Amino acid sequence: MKYAIAVLVCLSLIVGCTKAKPKANIPGRVPYVASLDALIGEWDSEGELALIVKRVGNELVVDNPQNDTVRVEISECSSTENSISFTQHHPMQDGSPNLFSDVACRCTIKTVEGNKDQMVFTISAPEIPQESDVYSRRK
Repeated sequence: MKYAIAVLVCLSLIVGCTKAKPKANIPGRVPYVASLDALIGEWDSEGELALIVKRVGNELVVDNPQNDTVRVEISECSSTENSISFTQHHPMQDGSPNLFSDVACRCTIKTVEGNKDQMVFTISAPEIPQESDVYSRRK
């Protein structure tokens, strides 16, 4: 009987661990500046929510949508008149690597002049070539 209880406890621990979700993302913050209002919103890339920029008091908060497999940490944030730059890091979760596991990527988001419904997201890292993508405002 003790053996059966021990097996059940072990199985419940294994099942509980395999369904664990990653810790919450760590968003980045920059002081609020009115010239960055055009970046506030939810932004899609290829039809999927990719980035969230919101105003919280006297700050703009940059965050990635939470998902079940990847945790994103944003740090080293700074801003100019029309852009926000930050370092984005994807720590490995539960030993499951992804393309950007433990790679610090430098990112910049910038308004598209004359189009309030688009922004350019640029990402670079020593391990990958610089790439840019145009994000669309979520409607």
